[in-house]
Amino acid sequence: MRHIVFALPLLMATACGAPPETSKPGPAGQATGAPSGGPASIGAGGVIGAIAVEGLVVRAVPGGRNVTAAYAVLRSQGGADRLIAVSAAGAASGEIHDHVMQDGMMKMTRIDGVDVPAGGTAVLAPGGRHLMLFGVSPPYVAGQSVAVTLTFQTAGAIVITAPVVDVVPVSPGGGGSPAGSDTHAH
Repeated sequence: MRHIVFALPLLMATACGAPPETSKPGPAGQATGAPSGGPASIGAGGVIGAIAVEGLVVRAVPGGRNVTAAYAVLRSQGGADRLIAVSAAGAASGEIHDHVMQDGMMKMTRIDGVDVPAGGTAVLAPGGRHLMLFGVSPPYVAGQSVAVTLTFQTAGAIVITAPVVDVVPVSPGGGGSPAGSDTHAH
């Protein structure tokens, strides 16, 4: 089975006054046409400080809803850091979430951040830690791209233009489940 790295959507962060670092920012506040990454790359990436964001994808908004999720791999190429905020063009707000077992049931809960260990990796995937986008209007449609902002405690904010996909790839190493197999509607 082929495993593909994937990533999360994010909302515009306001906590950092420094301009975001990115090589290919999308137009602020707009979803754009199909990504130009070509068929070999699923998801988008970028680097800010010692943090590399890899395989960022946003899930298309399910019919009749205005909520969706985003997934990515966060890799430290140096010291430790912490993802503290997410935002995205066209979304009213963004949050970082995790799935936890509570009273014998898997439940989704908001968390205040995701640690990226020095020289290590943090995976944002279906069924685990992930990004949630609320109040999405108009709904994101597969084939579009959306500007997602991830804000890190040390590195600051980065804007990445991420593809919108119908199906989220399986995480590396089988750590996540295919999109749509968890019980929470993302």
